[in-house]
Amino acid sequence: MELYLVRHGETYLNRYQRMQGWSDSFLTPRGESQARACGQKLAGIPFTRLYASDSGRTQATAQLLLPSLTGNLAVETSRLFRETAFGGFEGAKNAPTWAQICQALGQPSLDALFTHTSLATILDTFKAVDPYHDAEDNAQMQARLDQGLAKIRRENAATAKVLLVPHGNYIRMLKLRYAPGFSAHTEIVNAGVTKLVTRADSWVEVAF
Repeated sequence: MELYLVRHGETYLNRYQRMQGWSDSFLTPRGESQARACGQKLAGIPFTRLYASDSGRTQATAQLLLPSLTGNLAVETSRLFRETAFGGFEGAKNAPTWAQICQALGQPSLDALFTHTSLATILDTFKAVDPYHDAEDNAQMQARLDQGLAKIRRENAATAKVLLVPHGNYIRMLKLRYAPGFSAHTEIVNAGVTKLVTRADSWVEVAF
């Protein structure tokens, strides 16, 4: 199976540099253009299924991809493909939020944080310092990734080409699993494409 992952286009919360997990915002005009351009890049690939998270920004992106895609596809949504929940940090400015995480982990900067701390520890810290404790920790996210991939494999043939529109940290966590040498500090760009394939009952990341 080939699984193509497309991050949603730029949103207003992305533009305003605010935390956006389970909270949502509309695509900007730039984000809409990014999605259309991505659709053109994917034109000609015979996708058999199109999934998105149940967030508005991924559904809007998927709808903008559709005109360029072949086949009679419909957007199928699931909460399993949502972004990481950031709890009480939802909608907060990025810079002070990350400064708080850096302080909690004793790191002087974001670069130092991602150099010396695993993403798993960072997610666990988000949950620990979230005053509502609604943020998802690493175990919760990993379980959701497992459930989402299992759903895709269960519902599609081994030879299928499947398109999924999820979120930045969702894709980042998959790349950390399956792309040796990938750094968690690497940006997952809006409307960028990542491709996973199955090999011997496991997933392997392929550069794309």
